[in-house]
Amino acid sequence: LSWALRPACDRWQPACDSEARLRQRDSAMNRKLLISAISNLSTAYNLVIINVSHVTIAYQYCGGADACSAQVEAASTAVLVGAILGQLTFGYIGDCVGRSAALRLTMALSLFGATISAAAVPLGGDSSSVLTFLALSRFVLGVGVGGVYPLSATIATECVHRPHPAASSCRLHRAEAEAAAESRKPRTRALSDPSRYDPRQDHTHTAVDAQAHTTALRHAAVETTRLFAERTRTSAGRSSSNAERGRNASLVFSMQGVANLAAPLVSWALLAVFGVPATGSGGADPGLAWRLALALGALPGLLLVPCMGEGRGGQGGGARHTADERMSAPIAALRAEAGRPAGPSSTLLSTLRQRKYWSKLLGTAGGWFLFDITSSGSRAVQAAAGDAPPLQGDLAHNLCAQMAVVAAIGLPGYYVSVWLMDRVGRRRIQLQGFACMAAAFAALGLAYDSLESAGAGGRVAMLLLYGLTFFFSNFGPNSTTFILPSETFPPEVRTTLNGFSAAMGKLGATLGSSAFKPMKDGISAAWGPAAGLRWTMLACAAVSLAGFALTYGFVEDRRGIAMEGAATAREEDNNGGASAAPIEGGLGAAFLTVPANATAEARVRREAA
Repeated sequence: LSWALRPACDRWQPACDSEARLRQRDSAMNRKLLISAISNLSTAYNLVIINVSHVTIAYQYCGGADACSAQVEAASTAVLVGAILGQLTFGYIGDCVGRSAALRLTMALSLFGATISAAAVPLGGDSSSVLTFLALSRFVLGVGVGGVYPLSATIATECVHRPHPAASSCRLHRAEAEAAAESRKPRTRALSDPSRYDPRQDHTHTAVDAQAHTTALRHAAVETTRLFAERTRTSAGRSSSNAERGRNASLVFSMQGVANLAAPLVSWALLAVFGVPATGSGGADPGLAWRLALALGALPGLLLVPCMGEGRGGQGGGARHTADERMSAPIAALRAEAGRPAGPSSTLLSTLRQRKYWSKLLGTAGGWFLFDITSSGSRAVQAAAGDAPPLQGDLAHNLCAQMAVVAAIGLPGYYVSVWLMDRVGRRRIQLQGFACMAAAFAALGLAYDSLESAGAGGRVAMLLLYGLTFFFSNFGPNSTTFILPSETFPPEVRTTLNGFSAAMGKLGATLGSSAFKPMKDGISAAWGPAAGLRWTMLACAAVSLAGFALTYGFVEDRRGIAMEGAATAREEDNNGGASAAPIEGGLGAAFLTVPANATAEARVRREAA
């Protein structure tokens, strides 16, 4: 057996030498996933923390929330506009220069925007102009955090731990070599007295050698069968890369839920330590609580600086590039020769003009758009404004406490999504999420009068019921809309169309925030406060039903399916272009595969790597 397999195993020796590269690749993937997760944490924190800071600043510099509502609305809109620009821009940049390089640039913008926001001061004699300063700095921050969405989602779905196809063959080579070496070891009998040696007993040595040789070959055959079974499992269509893709992306996105809970708790703690600025105090109060809360948005990015600098090797004094950057240019040239669109040469508008993407964009961008409209309904349930900032007191009058309770109810939804994303599938999770959100919004709107008349207990029950909308949004479209664009589109336009889908989500958030509050105020003025909130919740239920219909018609379940244009390239890149061509003849035909002719694109990938 050893003699028969040795020529074939010798051909797999390069695979044995690549085990170190395999471990290095897994380490790089873990680092990229960590960077993506912390980037999402930073993005969500910066988007949520401003909800508390705006209230504090409005009371400190304007004397109340209604005194400078236009400036507050402008500052809120600025970050959304910046996010839309960042999603559209950095999605395209990610396809041009590589995901990692683009992510580093977005984090730099986020660091700058968060730091400058903490230093906001009035621009002139008008104290309310501090919100103008804040709008400008938050726009820069929005560009940075907006770019994180498509890049982190794409990195999370593309970074999968897949066993090297040649790893089992490598271990097979070693097992056979060890078995052969063991069988050739001399079997000598240790004699305490050499003078008692009898040459007629030499046949016992021969029998021992034969028995040892047979045992070694038997163990080798068992090990070979086991390795072949493992080789078959890891090279099957249902590979670990496809099985863990949804889990990786869901884990990365779940950091948003951590940030949603951390932001109000951090603000609450800082306000307790440094105090709530006095109403109308202006610059006389330094406002350390809200300044530190905004500055902490730069902390995750600062912690990532050492990690983002690792793994960028260089040759001499030349430019240093990551693997995906080195691959992009030659692969794009090959695709251009083959008539396939290349990422850097395809603009966003030219990509959107291709009809083959339209139905998919209805599912990814349309679902994200409708979901973010419903998420803006949170503006309808808020702490009652009075002469003092709604940041202290009981649950009914404390904005930080309300945000923390809602975030705590919604947080488990992220981890239920992590558990079931690859078991149930993206499409089913998004369908049930929209359906349950519609039911919760409808129940909240229809039962509002009864809950409001029940006093403080009714308001708590209303808040808990509203928190369920967040749970089913996180265990639903909030998680799936993050993943679907990354695995729906081909690699050359993946981050571009991912960024477009995310931008449509932020456009929905802008539309919802600008439409729901005026609608609620108008209805409340005509038919009373209860009617305003009731119809706002029912409108959110109707939008959720529209999202259910759009998901049912245009979202496909790609659970366990290789990402378009990525699986073959990754397979060829990992095993050097090996295919499942069996060895002709001999016992090795049952256990091994040999490298076949690689495609031009795979050769370029190997040379770049």
